[in-house]
Amino acid sequence: MLIYNIKNSQILIDQRQIKTVTMKSKSIIFSLIYFFIASVAFGQPSQLYFQNFESGPGSFTLNNGVVGGNTGTNEWIWNNSYTGGGSYPNSMSEDSTYGGNISYAPFSHYLHIYDAASPYTDCLYNPANQSDRFTSMTSGICTLGYDSVTFNFFYLCQGSPTAYGQVYYKRDNDPWTQCGQAQYSNKHKWQYTTISNTAFGNASNLYFGFRWINNAGAGKDTSAFAIDDIEVVGVFDTNKLNPKITCHPSPDTICAGGGASIFLTINISDTLCDGTYNIQMVDSNHSTEGGSLPGWTANIYNPDTTATFLLNIPPNVKPGHCYHFIVSRTADPKITGEYSICIYVENCPPVITTLQPLVTTESGHPVCAGSVIQTPFWSVGQYSPSNTYFAILSDSAGNFTPGYPGDTIGNLPSNSAFPPYAIPPTPGVCSGILPFKIPAGCHYKIEVVSDKPPTVGSPFGPFCIQNCDIYTDSSHEKGSNIQACIGSCYKDPKGWSDSITYTIHKYDSNEKYFAGNKFEVQILSTSLPPPLTVLNTGGLGATYDTVTGKLVLHIPCGDSLCNDLGLPAPVTGTYYMRVIATNSNQPDSTFGTLMFLNIGWPQDSISIWALDGTNTYCVGDVPAFYPLPYSFCTNNWNGGSLWSWWFNNFQSVNNSPNPGIGIQLNAIDTIALICQENNGGCLGPLDTMKIYVKGPPSVAITGPPKLCVGDTATYTVPFANNNYYKWTANKSKLIDTANNTLTVKYDTAGIYFVKIYALDSCGSASYTKQVRVVNVPVASANNDSACRGTPMTLTASGGTSYQWSTGAISASITVSPSHDTTYWVTASNGTCSSPKDTVYVKVWPMPQGNVFHDSTIISGGTANLSVLPALGGQSYLWSPNVAILCDTCPITTASPTVTTAYFCTISTGKCSMTDSTLITVLQKQIECGDVWAPDAFSPNGDGQNDVFYVKGNPACISSFNLIIYDRWGNKVFTTTSITNGWDGTYLGKPMNAGTYAYYVQVLTTTNQTKELKGSVTLVR
Repeated sequence: MLIYNIKNSQILIDQRQIKTVTMKSKSIIFSLIYFFIASVAFGQPSQLYFQNFESGPGSFTLNNGVVGGNTGTNEWIWNNSYTGGGSYPNSMSEDSTYGGNISYAPFSHYLHIYDAASPYTDCLYNPANQSDRFTSMTSGICTLGYDSVTFNFFYLCQGSPTAYGQVYYKRDNDPWTQCGQAQYSNKHKWQYTTISNTAFGNASNLYFGFRWINNAGAGKDTSAFAIDDIEVVGVFDTNKLNPKITCHPSPDTICAGGGASIFLTINISDTLCDGTYNIQMVDSNHSTEGGSLPGWTANIYNPDTTATFLLNIPPNVKPGHCYHFIVSRTADPKITGEYSICIYVENCPPVITTLQPLVTTESGHPVCAGSVIQTPFWSVGQYSPSNTYFAILSDSAGNFTPGYPGDTIGNLPSNSAFPPYAIPPTPGVCSGILPFKIPAGCHYKIEVVSDKPPTVGSPFGPFCIQNCDIYTDSSHEKGSNIQACIGSCYKDPKGWSDSITYTIHKYDSNEKYFAGNKFEVQILSTSLPPPLTVLNTGGLGATYDTVTGKLVLHIPCGDSLCNDLGLPAPVTGTYYMRVIATNSNQPDSTFGTLMFLNIGWPQDSISIWALDGTNTYCVGDVPAFYPLPYSFCTNNWNGGSLWSWWFNNFQSVNNSPNPGIGIQLNAIDTIALICQENNGGCLGPLDTMKIYVKGPPSVAITGPPKLCVGDTATYTVPFANNNYYKWTANKSKLIDTANNTLTVKYDTAGIYFVKIYALDSCGSASYTKQVRVVNVPVASANNDSACRGTPMTLTASGGTSYQWSTGAISASITVSPSHDTTYWVTASNGTCSSPKDTVYVKVWPMPQGNVFHDSTIISGGTANLSVLPALGGQSYLWSPNVAILCDTCPITTASPTVTTAYFCTISTGKCSMTDSTLITVLQKQIECGDVWAPDAFSPNGDGQNDVFYVKGNPACISSFNLIIYDRWGNKVFTTTSITNGWDGTYLGKPMNAGTYAYYVQVLTTTNQTKELKGSVTLVR
């Protein structure tokens, strides 16, 4: 076996030519390696059928009248027309669905009704024309052993009140039965639907059909019944069928070295649908020895449960005890059979038997010296990969020169054995040429030998060799072969021509040629049974002459060569050719030397054919491909061609007699597979086939991992043409499912699972996504009130994060509304957001008023206290409540005995403010130059008592000095002007509330020095 590693894939081919029988038969023979043995668990859905109508209506026949009256102008049609040409509405494109995706949308091919009386072929119908049309499958779907079979498809059907579609099915020979909905209508977009029926399962042939009925109701032209992406899916049920596979080889003992054949009978315990089966040879450890042991593929068709296949064992299988065969089914259901009984491959000793060359069998005519010769032989045993067979010629007395190659007259490099018990038995052949200068005689012998290992075969002989008078110089100028390439008479009507030189009297001049002599080309068979048979004389070339000369060898175009010259089919291949004379004095010497004429007739065109009829595969598949040529003179394909294959422009197989190849597909790829025929040494045109290698379906679910109670969510997986999708979602409300999309709703919190199972022609894949459903949070925020211009804090609860109408995202916010304001907040728990909760803030006005200015009295006197303006509805409270006439009145009097600061708190509703005034009490009559100070001040910015002043008559003071100390004795303020006061700050920063000491020194205008010491309280 030759194994070609190409990138990530392998090309696999048997060295020997194989035969294929494509009809449903038990005699199919394949020799393609297959390394993959599959077995899968039952219970998963299998894709039994898919039709997307891209390549035609498939197995559907249109308007067949099997059901209904087959009447009306509204008919079924297949196309990809969606345009009404302006006179009719356009049909709905296939990307407009209620859910899911349609293969090759938006304007892919589809099956639909149209108005045949109109010039437009989109999906519209004539509501006024009464119609009844049916379309159905003529090739059934096998569902043997399958349960839970579903019929899935997309449909479009808007219709009018009396127009609708229906779906029918039929099992085997049973009558057609309606299924699914009673009517399909009222869908202005494409709808995915599934029909389940127990009757769909376990049928040898299951058919489906669609019916369109229009009862001539009123209405306008609208979308009619349209169908696309039909799919049938089922689950194999082992309770109905539990198939077993066994195989039985015969014979049980063969010789190593190749050439041996084994019949393998496969038995299946139950009747299954059509399927491809892999046959693998393994050793006693059930190992393929690293892939070196051969494998084959074959088909078994329903209803056959037994089939016998012929397996040719290649020479690389080593001698060993107890080889087995195992058979596996690659089509669903995928099952692996039992191992066969032991097959013994024995190390038989090399034995070669030389057979009689065909050129020695011509009656009455010994072979001419210098002629080509083909020496056939049988051989058994094992031979080295570098072995060569040699054909050795004895001397004229029948003696062989010791050793070899000696007088070699042909060779065959091969490590194969050619046993007579092979099926079919095919001898090896050493091709060569007899020596030109050897004596004539009838004691010659030939023996075939091998060099690895050295083996001498039994000789053939004796036979006669004579020295003939006519020689074709082509034997020496062009070698022993003439190559002629022809075509069909349509492609190459002129055929092929060349001139050849013939020479007479090479040995002597005893031969005489008389007037009217004609030298003619004679064609003899290399393949017919003995004796050597003449097929044609003079038809390919002749000339009238009596001396050495030339003649034109003309091979007509293929059809004429076959029909006019009577050559047996196939006409291509290798022939013996010689020049003969028609008028000579020695007729027994008028046969010239034999040479090979190779006629090649490659096909005008070839087409690569996939054994399984498709060009799309999965990673791990090993599909088989063959060239499909025309017939030649008969309906039989010329099996003598050699074949070359290219894999993505790399030549992988060169001139193999095996037309078929197997490719082990190990990676996702798009492969350009190219094939070329070499027929009789002539190259034909190339053909290319694109192969698409897919991986398993993509099942990565996209959609939210977290939901809120009550949410509706959609989950999707990547869509692929011709795929089947099945969703499950526990404890959910199913809203909609359409192939690769799922829409669900959850009503309670918890952990749930969304599952997808995807299926295509390559296999299946599944994926589970966890979905966490949480309760929606309830936002709660406090209502409150505030005084105008006063900051306040609003706080929310119920979530882990928040969003306020102000843009803030914290739980608490600070606001200062100037009027009554409504705020809102939402709470989130990381997945769900609550409805808005509103917060109403009532804003109260601030009271208005100021305490009248400071005053000075003599001890025992009375000072007036008043708040201006005094607004109605306000409340007042004076403090301290010392020597004051009314502490709740806006206007009152106070008679303090010492200097006192009075504070009044003014309130309106929930808001209040405080202002103060200072009543300075003098204990004696004020003299010019006296100074005094208040015992408190309030630097709060209200414009009242904000600054601490030392008071006195400036006209009586010539110099002034004020120093203020904090409690630690630090100077915090100094001034030399009585009009300057302390605002309660130090170095620009407000000082803390508390008691501060002061010292005042004054020089009067009468040159008197006066001092004042005391403390003042700073009130904040």
